Amino acid sequence: MLVPTYLNLNYFLYAIGNTPAVNLLREIIPKSYEVVRILSLACGDPRNILFSLWSEAAYDTTCKFEFTACDFEPAVLARNVFLFTFIQENHTAEKPGTVAEQSSILWNIFYHLFVPDKELALLQDHASSLVQYSESIDTWSSSSYGKAIKFLNWNTLFEVRRFWSLYAGTKDASTIEAQALEARVKKTINASILSRFEGDNQALISHGVRSAGANSMSAFQLMSNAFQRYWHTGVVAGNDEDVASLGPNGRGNMNPMLTYSSAPSGEFSVHYGSDPLLGFHLADVFDRVEPASTSTTEIAGAAKAQFQSWCFSFSKYLCNDAVRIIVHCGEVINLCYELQSYQSGRQLSKLTHLYSRPWHAKPLALTEPDGVHLAKPYNVIDTSNLIDHVGILNVLPAATPLLSRDASSVLYTESLLLASEDTTQSLGTQLLSDIATTSLLIGLTPVGHLLGTMTDSTATESFLALVAGKQLTRQQQFRVRIPWKRAPHGDNKVLQTTQSMTSSIQNIGIEPTELANYFFGIYLKMFDYEDLSQLMSRTRRQWTTPLAGDLRFYSRASLVALLHFVKSRVVTDWERCIRLLLDMIESDRSLILGSNNLQELYTHLHISGLWNNPGLERNPRDMANYFWPPIRSTSGESGLLKQPNVPPLVHVALIVPRSKLAILTRDSPNEIGTPGFHIAITQEGISENCFFAIDCFFGKLKPVSGDFCDVEEEDHKGWLGNGNLIATCPIPAWSLLAGPRKGLRVGFSVNTSNSPSQLGLTKKLGVRLRVFECGLDDENHIQILRNAPGFLQGRQQTVQHTMSKADCKGETSLPLVALSAGHTLKSISVRKQFLPNSDDQKSLTQNALVSISQQSPCTLQLQIGKSAHSLVYPYPVDGSCSKTKVARKQGWVEVAAPASPALVRGGYDLDPFPVVMESFQPVVWGLGRVNVSQQPSIPMNTKNEWLSIHLGAAMSNNQRKAQSLHASRGERMPGIVDLKESISLLFFSFAGQNPQAPGRRIKAFRLAVNNDCDTIIFAQSIRHDRDTGSILLDAYVVPLTPSRVSNMLSSHVSHSEVLTLNTPAEEAILWKELLPALVERCRSSSAWDHSKKNCKYNSTKKIPLSTAHGESPICTCGEGRDVKGFPAEYKKSFAEYATRIAVAPLFAVPYVESLMPQDGLGDDDDGGVGRLSSQVASQMSQMAIGGGSSGGGSASCDNCGKEKTGLKSCARCGKTKYCNHGCQKAHWKIHKKECKK
Repeated sequence: MLVPTYLNLNYFLYAIGNTPAVNLLREIIPKSYEVVRILSLACGDPRNILFSLWSEAAYDTTCKFEFTACDFEPAVLARNVFLFTFIQENHTAEKPGTVAEQSSILWNIFYHLFVPDKELALLQDHASSLVQYSESIDTWSSSSYGKAIKFLNWNTLFEVRRFWSLYAGTKDASTIEAQALEARVKKTINASILSRFEGDNQALISHGVRSAGANSMSAFQLMSNAFQRYWHTGVVAGNDEDVASLGPNGRGNMNPMLTYSSAPSGEFSVHYGSDPLLGFHLADVFDRVEPASTSTTEIAGAAKAQFQSWCFSFSKYLCNDAVRIIVHCGEVINLCYELQSYQSGRQLSKLTHLYSRPWHAKPLALTEPDGVHLAKPYNVIDTSNLIDHVGILNVLPAATPLLSRDASSVLYTESLLLASEDTTQSLGTQLLSDIATTSLLIGLTPVGHLLGTMTDSTATESFLALVAGKQLTRQQQFRVRIPWKRAPHGDNKVLQTTQSMTSSIQNIGIEPTELANYFFGIYLKMFDYEDLSQLMSRTRRQWTTPLAGDLRFYSRASLVALLHFVKSRVVTDWERCIRLLLDMIESDRSLILGSNNLQELYTHLHISGLWNNPGLERNPRDMANYFWPPIRSTSGESGLLKQPNVPPLVHVALIVPRSKLAILTRDSPNEIGTPGFHIAITQEGISENCFFAIDCFFGKLKPVSGDFCDVEEEDHKGWLGNGNLIATCPIPAWSLLAGPRKGLRVGFSVNTSNSPSQLGLTKKLGVRLRVFECGLDDENHIQILRNAPGFLQGRQQTVQHTMSKADCKGETSLPLVALSAGHTLKSISVRKQFLPNSDDQKSLTQNALVSISQQSPCTLQLQIGKSAHSLVYPYPVDGSCSKTKVARKQGWVEVAAPASPALVRGGYDLDPFPVVMESFQPVVWGLGRVNVSQQPSIPMNTKNEWLSIHLGAAMSNNQRKAQSLHASRGERMPGIVDLKESISLLFFSFAGQNPQAPGRRIKAFRLAVNNDCDTIIFAQSIRHDRDTGSILLDAYVVPLTPSRVSNMLSSHVSHSEVLTLNTPAEEAILWKELLPALVERCRSSSAWDHSKKNCKYNSTKKIPLSTAHGESPICTCGEGRDVKGFPAEYKKSFAEYATRIAVAPLFAVPYVESLMPQDGLGDDDDGGVGRLSSQVASQMSQMAIGGGSSGGGSASCDNCGKEKTGLKSCARCGKTKYCNHGCQKAHWKIHKKECKK
């Protein structure tokens, strides 16, 4: 396995999602003529599938969706398939009246810890039916469920069936057995969860506020109460109705669907942070004037109603044969590489992913179900928060090649754990490199890193960071969900210039020395824990500030897998690059333990086809003089090693007696921790070679002729069983033949670490941390095999992978990437070679003028005389800083330009809110789609105090400083800050919080430059945006072109009814660029589509159509369509010209900019799990005001006249005072004449 093997006796079942459901389809537009394929890795519960389909149901349920859901825990998959089949069985069109009732039953069965007798019987009966239908793949396929739900292999069906059998088997359990099980479960709950809320240690649980979206600050206490009541009563939020249904004393029956898992202990293992409410969107529950009056019963009711609507939508898709769920149980990195093998040219050696999952011996083999094509790429890949557990550099090389090449295709990563104390450095820390360089090498880029804005709210995470403070020894959380896309695919010019999506995914060239230096830097960071000189400082930091990367994600095989993936994209002299890299690794003295791992590195480089190692190509006995110590003769050898023709690569199978494992299991799991393991091959006094990419399982081996071995009896009970542990990995055969046979020892060892549990293990196992070791003569405990146990046929061990050089004749050459001395991206060069005797070649020889200009984020225009050519770059660049080389005699021009991510001039500054054309339909690229009509409308009242904080949180720390400098010194603000302020003012004014018209809701807004209006926005409501945790303004835009104005002369809007936003020139252009995205993100295909023939986007190939004042940026396809909610007072005059838009706050990106002053994080250490202090409230208020200082005593607001305490003073003059930022902004036009006079 690529991922290191860890023991986790303190196992948790993540049966219930711990973050709000996300719409996996928000970045794409499903088409009715093709199947949308989604790969969900570490899928967890089905909330994302259900919510995604519900989000699309209002558009068109005839679109077809295929979800491939993978999880290593079969209990999770057993629950999910139970839910899907229960919906199919009970939510059919023939039973429409039972939908609500059946959804309520399924809600209880799926989420409650305790269930009534009737529901337990239904659970047992349905589980029994599933057991009956799952006797084989064939019986399942022929069942009524087999069309919609499929399994990728028999092993998956076998594993989930095992849990269905456990569910059904509770029907035959005696009362004594049931009571004993319930007693054990309640004991676990009391010890690990409820004890946290007793006596003086009554902690508040803060993570539930994520479900409250924009109302997170109001939800803190209530969500914590709901969490506690769930664990006290066993029903969601402890609501009275469901508690009463459990019978006398609210006891009920233990729910088997939350009782059983793969936990090594065999005991109840649902994670202590689980709460069904965390997976739902509950912001609208807290919209009432006094949120404190909201009850936990109302919260539970709202979540149940959402669940019911999700299930109903899913049933509609089932009825239309429009959804298919493909299930796989296994380790997700292994699955990805196996799926890659179905795609030509992508295969990594099978030796890296032999088995389905850790601690199990089932070989990984997939079977294509009927109608499923595993070779087809995926439109969406979601990796959950895998990167927190296995590392992002294991995830991206495995998943990226599986992604479709459509412009809208997207791969999601999500992290909950901080990888750096500075959030802006967290992603770079995870990548072990700068973001831009990694993006170029893998071909995918975090969209926020390019655009610098997003619609996903960061307000809740900022709030949680302030609440939690800096708690010593606690892992800090900051949730970040990142969409990764191909950087050039947000550029319409690139899509128009290239012949196809395939050709727009460019390979790149890098000098081998620079590339080797880059990977050496990755190597040093991957294995920095082997630098013993930093041991003490690293240990102190991990104890006080644990970070995500403290879990060692990578083996040498991980590094090789990354190299193998990059080789498929980068053209260079790879032989020289690998040799240079190995020279640096072999010469390195900083990683003191690095030399012990060289043989594993050599082995995987060889089997991946990256490096031809002579010692792994031939029989080691034919190269006796090549090795030291010398190779032994066949005399005294046995088995495979006795044969004259020994394969250069063999598998060692070390059989660790069960008795030797007691040292790891006799103490409590907390004392043991999560140690990792490796195989060590030691030649006494000479060498030690360690192998960390190993596979482990329990059972008994059965020798088979020809030096092969089968797994005769796998002990499925694992750490609870009686079988011996078998550890295996590929190793060079010479390492077993060099030196004296008696001096060679093969051991199963614990990895060194900085954890406190390491000290205890060192005392028990010794400094080498050997659990068990033996010599080659101990044939009862060691087998030397041609292949891994369970693989009886020859397997390909070395991958042949070639990369042809680019042909530059008459074409644009391969983009050449230059890296700096610090291994960061310096520039990208593109060379245009002209054919001999071509007009351009002649122009060059005739000294024609050569000039460069920027066309779009990823293209520059090369002008030679009157001839123009587009140069396409694989990453956005800054054309204004480009450097040009002209070889007139040789007939080529080369242009080098620096990269331009967010906050750097050039790049997507030219198109900050991209909308791209895909199949003649515009697709918003970065802001995400939203089905506006499905989002709950927010009732407007004068006490929407959260609005100021939420909108203020959209600003970055630097943007707040710009606001402050503007207010104090009159300095010009960046256009994006002006735009964010104007968007905030739209929300404030519609909510009745504009101080110029206190209490009056303004619905019409004029966007003007020097009082000359060319755009009117009409607002109908403010809504929660469930998917982003933010809000949106449901509105309509009417562009006022000169021809249109003449038709509207009679359609006058009184100045008393409209708010005019006079925008600076830079902001006015941003509005023009933003409006097409605001249209497309809420366009419903059921309401209108773009005409292929008549749409100006299609005819002009431009989006926006224009950014000039007085010209419309959007096409007319949506005008007068979907205007049912248009404000009635303006409908007659303007509705026919109106296009619906969804205006959203534009949040700063946490891995690009700091969201808060660094001293604002971690200073509020209250010693608990988050008690909301006055300091936190003050800091959040400061975010809303933008840094103004509080005024003391009672005074009146200089804008609205209200008397109150705690008014904010103008930071520039200190003389005027305001309620909030809305009052300050509204009064500025008056106050700026007097300020600082």
